[in-house]
Amino acid sequence: MAIVMIGKLRSIARFQVVFVTCLLAAMPAVGSQPDKNVRFQRISLGDGLSQAEVNTIMQDRRGFMWFGTKEGLNRFDGTNFIAFQHDPADPASLSHDSVRAIVEDQSGALWIGTDNGGLACFHEDTQSFTHFRHNPEDPNSLGSDRVRAIHRDADGILWIGTDGGGLSRFDPVTQSFTRYLPDPENPFSLSHEHVRDVLRDSAGRLWVGTDGGGLNLLEAGTRNFRRFRHDPADEGSISGDRIYSIYESTDGVLWIGTADGGLNRLEPGSSTFKRYVNRPGDPASLAAGTVRAIYQARNGLLLVSTDEGLNAWDPVTDSFRVYRHDDADPFSLSDDRVNAIYQDRGGVVWLGTRIGINKWNPSTGSFPHYRAKREDPTELSHDYVTSFSETSDGAIWIGTLQGLNRLDRNRQSFERLLHDPEDPGSLAEDRIGSLMADREGGLWVGTVRHGVDYLAPSTRRFRHFHHTPDDPASLSSNGVTSLYEDSLGTVWVGTYRGGLNRFDPKSGGFIRYRHDPNDRSSLSSDRVVAIFEDSSGSFWIGTDGGGLNLMDRDRGTFASYSNDPKNPKSLSSSHTWAVTEAPNGDLYIGTQGGGLNRWRSNDRKAGRAVFDRYLKKDGLLSSVIYGMLWDDSGQLWLSSNRGLAVFNPATDLFRNYNTSHGLQSEEFNFAAALRTRDGQMFFGGINGFNAFHPENIRTNEHVPPVVLTGILKLNQRATFDQPLAELDEIELDYKDTMVTFDFAALDYTAPEKNRYRYLLEGFDRDWVDLGNRNRAIYTNLDAG
Repeated sequence: MAIVMIGKLRSIARFQVVFVTCLLAAMPAVGSQPDKNVRFQRISLGDGLSQAEVNTIMQDRRGFMWFGTKEGLNRFDGTNFIAFQHDPADPASLSHDSVRAIVEDQSGALWIGTDNGGLACFHEDTQSFTHFRHNPEDPNSLGSDRVRAIHRDADGILWIGTDGGGLSRFDPVTQSFTRYLPDPENPFSLSHEHVRDVLRDSAGRLWVGTDGGGLNLLEAGTRNFRRFRHDPADEGSISGDRIYSIYESTDGVLWIGTADGGLNRLEPGSSTFKRYVNRPGDPASLAAGTVRAIYQARNGLLLVSTDEGLNAWDPVTDSFRVYRHDDADPFSLSDDRVNAIYQDRGGVVWLGTRIGINKWNPSTGSFPHYRAKREDPTELSHDYVTSFSETSDGAIWIGTLQGLNRLDRNRQSFERLLHDPEDPGSLAEDRIGSLMADREGGLWVGTVRHGVDYLAPSTRRFRHFHHTPDDPASLSSNGVTSLYEDSLGTVWVGTYRGGLNRFDPKSGGFIRYRHDPNDRSSLSSDRVVAIFEDSSGSFWIGTDGGGLNLMDRDRGTFASYSNDPKNPKSLSSSHTWAVTEAPNGDLYIGTQGGGLNRWRSNDRKAGRAVFDRYLKKDGLLSSVIYGMLWDDSGQLWLSSNRGLAVFNPATDLFRNYNTSHGLQSEEFNFAAALRTRDGQMFFGGINGFNAFHPENIRTNEHVPPVVLTGILKLNQRATFDQPLAELDEIELDYKDTMVTFDFAALDYTAPEKNRYRYLLEGFDRDWVDLGNRNRAIYTNLDAG
């Protein structure tokens, strides 16, 4: 945009704003089977929506979202709403506040169907509306002021379904209407005066759904309709005569939703309908008989809205998965009755309900979330997940603060193993701190206060190992934080205040390694939180406060590396909570408070204690690293206090994910991380755990348009003769010393994470990074 400053000097400056990056989104492989774990984000009156009940949704060519409510038309840019409402004193305002339908024509004009104000055309340049109303004296006027549906066909003709006035055909060029009404004397006329939906299919046929007269097909080149009515004696007839919705899927199949007969499927060239109805007691059937909207997402998923929830059709099983409102789940639907479904160009699916807007991006459903359902013994026992392990039979074991769980991945069910005071062979306690499966198929369980339990293969009996004060061969402390089996098959136990223990299978006892303040070659701290053996056989011990230790297992001695405030190349924190090795031999250390550290392989081999640090300024969202796992592409996944991060060692860049992408919470837990033998990753936190395959996680590649949403001069909003998005130049007087630009990147996956930079050529020397703010302010501008 050129800005012409009028004053003693005249010159042209160009203001530019760019969308830097949208929060990277998780994208699953394309498929049409419904996802079990869908998280809806809610938008309500508190976010600026003019009224809660949303009946229609549309995205215009510039990328703005439009929502029709019972109290006005709303435009949304991802941050702010602008509401257009009826003003009795302004004849150019919206003709009625209850909006039922919105379409955009080839010129970019919006056509709005209202509940009792007829048809309105919105002109963006003047922010005004032209009205088209029913006139009983004019047969070429709109059939009724109660507009229920608008469909624009490939020729630009608007087909308008009205409540009481039948079907109207509107030619925007001639600005005239042609009406189609029922005639009791003509069996080829429209079957009913109440029209709820209209669709011209890919073959050019016009389908009309009526509220009481069934489905109608307008025969090409005529005014004759072929009627499809419900016949109780014919299972192949349409299931009901009250038609609420008509939709054509990409395979040419016609889907028809009814008011009380469920969903119907009509194959191309067929006159026989297949019915999908609600079957009480069958959770895989359609949720209810009233179908209000049907929509196919771009990944092929067919969505069907009812009064009892949103249904996703599974073509493999020919059944439905239902998503409903849950008072206990803030990411469930805000209301079970879904009135409208729409998918924008960025992939976000929008749902209009009686209680606001719900949105979710099918691309962000790749983090399946498992939560506790304590009343169901086949579900996870507790939401606070502390640890994972995989035994040789492929079972996944999950430690929580209320018991041990065994996950059968094939059946997606859990078995709980809990402490029983009456059974000495049960768990020593329910609070699990760590888990480790050994090469023999046994499971070692570290508890918070009762030592280590061992579960032998094919049993459900635990052997207990406790600290005994007068037995130096017992476990050094009952607070167990880490378990590890090295390449020789030796089992190591890290405790929080008792140092490191090595298990002696012959005696059944332990050999202790403790911190001795008088011995520099001893363990640097008794608070052991991480144990790791690298590919060369080096044995690393991470401590909480004593830094990183390299153990000589033959001598039982330790060399330690800790933070030196005076040395920026030292370890960034002495609280080393996780250790792992890259495929190239680089050592990575996750810390508490110091972010991520990398110790390059060549420096380690040369004996140089030189650590590369990665902190918040480098792209990490949290300086606390809990767990680290490598994927097959050589990227490092990190769990933290602010979600999951993915580090690319080749570029030194981070990718971050939060709850908007389906994470159990932004807060994960120490050491609760597992990569299974088939590459699946598990990360646990305070609200259950996520399990996913990294190859299913892709970046959001949608590049949204960046548009101006407002210009202010001296804090007063400026108006122009054309839409802001189409402005090439504005003129400023020399008195306009303060100018403000508002703008938005129209990607709605996570608009609060969108980042911006701007530059005014001739004024700014470099791009100004705004972060996620979307306003640029210039003060004290000189004339010229």
